[in-house]
Amino acid sequence: MKLDSAADEDSEDVLIHFSQGTQLIQTLKLYSSSITDKGLYNLIDHLTSLKELELSSCNELSEDGIVQALPKKLEKLVIYDCIHVADIVVSFVAKSLNLLEFHLQVSILTLIYIWAKASS
Repeated sequence: MKLDSAADEDSEDVLIHFSQGTQLIQTLKLYSSSITDKGLYNLIDHLTSLKELELSSCNELSEDGIVQALPKKLEKLVIYDCIHVADIVVSFVAKSLNLLEFHLQVSILTLIYIWAKASS
């Protein structure tokens, strides 16, 4: 399932209108979304067969929110240009998930932040 420019209300609409089919969805792609941590958690909580998650330019999501929402059985995680995502997600993925595939694209400023944090 792909949602472009989705907000929390859109994720609620998906759960209401596709309630019987949510357990069949294995892939979720959110692009340029204003969905919040709560909206992501509520959506993923109902997608019991989710194996692949792609987040692109979802700038309302925090690292803690993403970490709390990720299902343990996730196989593929792709994160592009989500400005609040960096070291916490990478650490969680390395320690807690057994992903087959992980893609992370961050800005140079995010890399500088991670480097500075690791150096201190």
